[in-house]
Amino acid sequence: MFDFVNTASGTSFTVLKCTKLFNFDKFATVRQELSKDIVENAKNASRKRVFSERNNNVYYEQDSSEADQIKTVNCEWHVLQSGEYEIHTVEISMSGHVSKVIIVNGPDRKDDFETHALILMRMQNTFFDISGVIKAWMTEKFEVTIGDLELKHDFLKSEFDREVPYTAHLKIQVKDLGGLLKYLTLGIHYDDLEAFATHKDGLYAGVTEFLYESTGMKVSTSDQFELVSLLTNQMVMDKRGKVKIIKTGLPSHDELFWIESLLIRLTNYARSC
Repeated sequence: MFDFVNTASGTSFTVLKCTKLFNFDKFATVRQELSKDIVENAKNASRKRVFSERNNNVYYEQDSSEADQIKTVNCEWHVLQSGEYEIHTVEISMSGHVSKVIIVNGPDRKDDFETHALILMRMQNTFFDISGVIKAWMTEKFEVTIGDLELKHDFLKSEFDREVPYTAHLKIQVKDLGGLLKYLTLGIHYDDLEAFATHKDGLYAGVTEFLYESTGMKVSTSDQFELVSLLTNQMVMDKRGKVKIIKTGLPSHDELFWIESLLIRLTNYARSC
């Protein structure tokens, strides 16, 4: 199992490879079984667990009484078609904890490559081994062999660099000259955020100047504080004074599109190993 962390969002991933395509026709009949398995494993979690806090890798103890309070598990299923590929997302939420399993399925090339599908597990704030539960469940239900995907560090780094992880997609509201509210979605790159923080006239001036250059809209003084607060909530300065994005604010559906190309490239890479 290969684990890595997207430094942009603080989200940890687990990448696995599979020996044949999934039979997604079975999904309709096994969703309830997956929910049941997850609930049972959560409630059977040991009394004390050591786990990592998201974003800063601080290890701490937590009483598993929280697991005893779990009564419901919601599973949402999404499908994104991209050419010959299908991207299936299973979003599992319980007591404020969310995990995602993203599977790239296809195309069935019928060649010598053994890897036909790639699972990318996106783990967020989980307090028991949900990845192990899902791996065992998929192995049994889909009758596939799931193995570890060995990725070279330089390959992984180059792939994430191509996905511009230091980009914040922000939905903001500003007033135009007529006083009407307008909603804008801006893609703000890491370099822009760094420019905001080091602008000669200060952070406010850097943000409003960027907004004017990008959209032609001027931000009134009354709106500047709210706008800058929104932007600064997306970033944090590291010890070297560099700006890093800590969350993107993307809704889950749109998020599939920016991760789509990365998953497909990882799938092709796995097939070539």
